[in-house]
Amino acid sequence: MTVPTTKPALPLVYAGPFVLVVVSLLLRYWHRGPDLWSYWKLVLPVLQLALATLVILRYRRTRTVTIHTSITTGFIVIMTVTMFRGTFDIAVFLIADAVVHVVLPACWLIIVAGIFAVPLMLKRRLFVPLKFWLLMTATLLTAEPAVRFLERPQTVVLDLPEDFPNAPRDEIHIAAIGGSSTLGHPYQPKYGLPQVIAWGLQ
Repeated sequence: MTVPTTKPALPLVYAGPFVLVVVSLLLRYWHRGPDLWSYWKLVLPVLQLALATLVILRYRRTRTVTIHTSITTGFIVIMTVTMFRGTFDIAVFLIADAVVHVVLPACWLIIVAGIFAVPLMLKRRLFVPLKFWLLMTATLLTAEPAVRFLERPQTVVLDLPEDFPNAPRDEIHIAAIGGSSTLGHPYQPKYGLPQVIAWGLQ
């Protein structure tokens, strides 16, 4: 009996967790329907373990597949732990910050250096690194304008009240005027300045 090769398995090993991460981000930051986050935290590790088990059984527990599956499963487990500990938003912010300040400059450096290396890669028929360079170049050249377009400034006219009703004796009303940081961006409104002040008063 022929043992299946591990090459088709590696894309499956990473495709499943990638979809799970994308769904997690969509539910956390863009979903506006019923609150599914508390249920997703329970379902996420179960789905990853099921996917990992299927891949390992399909490819006969080969060493390469087992190592890569362990890496992706460990990542999903760590992500699930941050969800239950309430540090998922901070982890996303730190990863995004690292991507912006480290990964993106490194990618642009590779693209610029690759311009001078293209003739050499063509001459020596190094098509794999050439494809990688072309893919990275096309991705960044497409992603940068797309992000600029999605994050373009939008003018919003606010009709702010000039006075506020008096609060009851046992209550204190807090009014905060500011931008995204006042609201709590890039975290959640529960970390905004009004909520922090309310915690201090309590």
